[in-house]
Formats: sequence, C-alpha cells, structure tokens
Amino acid sequence: MNAQEELEQARIALTHHDHDRVEAILQRLVRKKPRMFEAWMLMAQLAQHRGDGQAALSALRRAMPLQSGQAGQVQQAMAQAYQLLGRWDEALIAYKNAAESVDANAEIWLGWAALLLYRSDSSQALSILDQAVVRWPWHAGLHANRAVALKHINRWHEALAAAAEACRLHPSDAMYLRNQALLAQELGAYDRAKQLFQKILQRHPTDQLSISSMLFGLNYDPALTPEAHCDTARYWGKQLQSLAEAEAPVYRQWDALLQQKLVRIGFMSGDLRSHPVGYFMLDFLRALRRLPGLQLSAYVTAPCHDALSTSLRPLFDEWVDVDAFSDRQIAERIHQDAIQMLVDLSGHTRYNRLRAFCWRPAPVQISWLGYFATTGLDCMDAVLVDHHVVPDLSSQEFVEQPVYLPNTYRCFSTPIIDVPVSPLPVVQNGVFTFGCFNHLNKLNRSVLHVWRAILQANQSARLLLKARQLTDVSDQHQFKQVLVEEGLPVERIQLEGVSSYADYLANYARVDLALDPFPYTGGTVSIEGLWMGVPVLSLMGSTILARSGVNLLANLNLQEFLAESQDQYVAKALYWTEHTALLAEIRQGLRQRLQESPLFDAGALAKNWQDRVSQLWLDRRKALLGTMA
Repeated sequence: MNAQEELEQARIALTHHDHDRVEAILQRLVRKKPRMFEAWMLMAQLAQHRGDGQAALSALRRAMPLQSGQAGQVQQAMAQAYQLLGRWDEALIAYKNAAESVDANAEIWLGWAALLLYRSDSSQALSILDQAVVRWPWHAGLHANRAVALKHINRWHEALAAAAEACRLHPSDAMYLRNQALLAQELGAYDRAKQLFQKILQRHPTDQLSISSMLFGLNYDPALTPEAHCDTARYWGKQLQSLAEAEAPVYRQWDALLQQKLVRIGFMSGDLRSHPVGYFMLDFLRALRRLPGLQLSAYVTAPCHDALSTSLRPLFDEWVDVDAFSDRQIAERIHQDAIQMLVDLSGHTRYNRLRAFCWRPAPVQISWLGYFATTGLDCMDAVLVDHHVVPDLSSQEFVEQPVYLPNTYRCFSTPIIDVPVSPLPVVQNGVFTFGCFNHLNKLNRSVLHVWRAILQANQSARLLLKARQLTDVSDQHQFKQVLVEEGLPVERIQLEGVSSYADYLANYARVDLALDPFPYTGGTVSIEGLWMGVPVLSLMGSTILARSGVNLLANLNLQEFLAESQDQYVAKALYWTEHTALLAEIRQGLRQRLQESPLFDAGALAKNWQDRVSQLWLDRRKALLGTMA
C-alpha cells in the first residue's frame, strides 16, 4: 500500500471517529515520509477532533515549511487551534495571515469574522464581511453572518436584508430561514415572521429552535386568544415529547423520591447573567440561601461569564455548565444528581432546553419566572403565578397547573447604578411627555391607534420612544413612516436608540408618564421606570403576559394607573396630563413605596416560594409513590 492509500485510509477512519487507528496510520506515515504535508495536516485535524490545541499547533508547525501555495489552509487551522487554547489574539493574527494568503477563500474570511463576533467586535467583523461579500457574493454564510454583525450594532433593517439574501442563496437552510424570521419578529413584522416559521416547520417539522421561536412569537399577536395560544403550544409540546421518546425512554424511577422532604432543587437557565432573569433571581436567591435545608443546583445552558453571573454563582451549591451537552445528556446528569424538583427559567426563550424536560429527569418539574406563557409540555407539572396575573383558577392559557404564590410571583433586585429620582419634567418645561422604553416589536397597530387618540386629544403632549431598534438613523426613518401611516404626529414624537444603563435610567427624567404596550406588556422596563419615579399606565389583558402591569401596580396600590379598556386607557392618560400636582407627589414617593412593597421583599417571596414548592413536592411525591406501588 502506497502513502496516498494509507492517507486515504486515515481520512476514512477519521470520519468514523476511529481516532486510535488514524493516529497509528499517521505515525507510520510521518516516520516513513516526514516531509509529507498532507499527513501533518491530517495529524493536526485529528488533534482538533480530540480537543488538543497544543498537539494541533505542533503538527501545523511541521506542516508550514512543507506547504506550497497552501499557507492560508495552514494558518486557518492554526487559528482554530489557538481558539481551542483560548489564545484569541493569536487566533485573530492567524486568521488575518490566512486571509492575506494566495489560497484565501470564503471560509477563511467567514471564520475570521465569526471569531470577531464571538469576541463582541461586531464593527470589525462587519468590515471584514463587507469585503468578503464583494469577493464571494454567492456565499450564503457570509451574508448570514453579516446579518448577525449588523444586528449587534443595531442596524436592524440592513440586518434583515442581509438575512433575506442568505435565504435567497440557500433557500432550504433552516438556520438561515430562522434567523430571518427572528429579525422580522424583532422589527414587528409578525406576518412575515409567521410565514417564515411555517415554511421552516413544513420542511423541518423537528426543528426545535424554530418551534420555540415560533411559539415565542405568538406572544406578540394581539388577535390570538389565550385558548388558541395554549392549543398551539400543546400541539408542538406533543411533537417535542414524541421526538424525545423516539430517542430514549422517559424516566419512570427516581432516587430523588427516597427523600421525603424537599431538599435538592435544580434551576435550568441560560440567563443567569446580565439579563432580566438574572436580576430577578439575585436578591431572591440571597434570601433563599438564608432559609435552612435546601441544596440548589444551576444547570446553565449558555455561556454565563459576566459580573452578575459571578455574583449568582456562589448562591448555588453546584453550578453545572451544560451548554455543550446534548438535551439527553442534560437529562441524564439531572437524573444522576437526584434532583427532586427541576425549575425551568426559560420557557421558549433563547437558550432553552425544554426537550430535556420531556424525559422527566426529575419527579417534579415546574415553570417559573423566565417566560410569560405556557410551555405546552405535559411533562411540566406546574407554573408558579399569583392572583394578579392569573386571577381565574380555571384559566385556559396553561397546559401546566397554575400554583399560586401570595402577593407576587416575582420580586426585583435594586438597580446596580444609583440614579436619583428627578422632579416631574412637565413642572419645569410645561410640556407633558409620555414615554415608552420597550422594544419596538411590542408596538403593534392597536397600541399605535390608542396612542394616536391620546396625542390627538392633547395637542401639546409629546411622546418619547427609546428602543434598541431605533439606534440607527435609517431604522428611525423606517419607523417614522409607520407612524405617519398610522396617523401619529411625528413632529411631537422623539425616537432614540440604545444607550448605557446609567443614561437609560437617567432618561426617565424626561418622562412624566410611561405608556405600557399591549398585549406584550413591560416587565423589567416598567419596574425600572417605577424605580425612577415614573408610573406606568397599563391595559389589563386576559393573559399572564398582558397582566404584568397588574402585578406591579396592584402591589403598589396604584390601581388608578390600570385601564380595563382601550377607551379607559386613553381617558386615564388624558386625566394625568391635567393632574400633574398629584403625579408629582406620587413620583417623589414612588421609590420608597416600591422598596416597602412585596415587589422588593425578597425574604417574603423566598419564604412563600419554599413553602409552596415544598407542599407541591409532598403532593406530587405521594401521587407518584401511589402509582408506582
């Protein structure tokens, strides 16, 4: 057998993951032919497969002087090896060298840009991708990554156009279609997003990411009834359950049942970082840790390495990074850990691993906090709520059983930046300013219609809209066209984009009254406004998502800012423009009112939470032991 035949055998063995055989063949080859370029390159590839970046570099250094017009290929492999070792600066230098080589190709430039995106250098990544699409306009991956870079620097309509181009070039790729749908969703193009998700799921009915993204998008639809939403979620929940059961059996026995008292609780989330869920959890976990008898585990489904995750991590007895695990591996780990109750903090949001719940790795599984709708999963036993957001026990919006906490199902942590409450701006400037700092995709036509009525009735009032989708001038122009079409007075509406957190909070000094969108109401945005002394006018809906404002305002005894209809919403907005002295008085005492309310009483929530889930554990354990007897 000649050297080329042996090399081909090694390549075949590598595709079958027979690493020992590959190594044996290659060691023989390089002993016989130490100047065989292809053998050293395959040796580096084997090391990459094994996750050994140092061995890959050693092989590539042997390959480099042997190459002939293949320097780009070697430098690209070196960049990948440096990435394995976490040596990011050297990886970027290697990619730059590869891109400047005579054999440079689209994949090299794509890898270079992808690393820059990973390193959060989106502007530099975009510069590289702009050059690359000129050279390789047919490469769908370049356009797709260009869409990601544009999104990261808040050039949203350009990002959507780039994502659409990737789909045009590669129309069958589910990932490209999904990215385009998500961007359309972010911009409030709900019909376009819905059509794209339908196209994906017709072609790829088992695409879990698209299922979750599509279900998440239903929350923005003002015409969808709670029952229809629940039915759709239940249908896709059954699909996810069937897919899981086809892969592996569902657990029917749990060591966790041997313990009568609830001790071991697991939380699964990708948002234990600088994210609303992370901020909600911080003071709650601190309070929960002060209660005796619990062992808490975090199963972290995304890279969480920032200041907030650093604060959250010590509050768990165990922190397990499962980002690289398959769904089944996550389930196996949780089952082996004998977790008694598993809490999902994601629902159908990004980084969720709901499919892991389908195998029932824990005997009790509940949904809480991170998602404002049903998961649709029969394997999820309960959802934790309060009577403000789910006033009717017979609610048809959940597959899960609603379990009620007193007063509030959530509490908030004090903002990390201290920005003082300002005086009511209308007192100083004589112009009443409404404001909304929610994402633009919450502002559907029904919302804009109501806001138009407010501004038409009060010809001097102004509206300040601040959202990440309004950062770029061209995106502002696009949204102004929407406002014009809806008949709003654009000359009295100010559009502003993203800013630092301190500046964001400080901008509430310009707002007299916040206007809550509907049915996707504000959560974190509303509480931040209240913290800054700005009450929020909220329309009471029929779902947990549409009643977030009820949870906030009822706990603050500020029901005068709740509206039961769109007409009442308009009337109450106009009422406050004429009662500014009372509004100024409320503003100055609002932060203290918040601090003294259940919304900031982490100790009470932790105690209520432990009591309720402990009872849920006893009830569920008794039922399970009865069925297993």
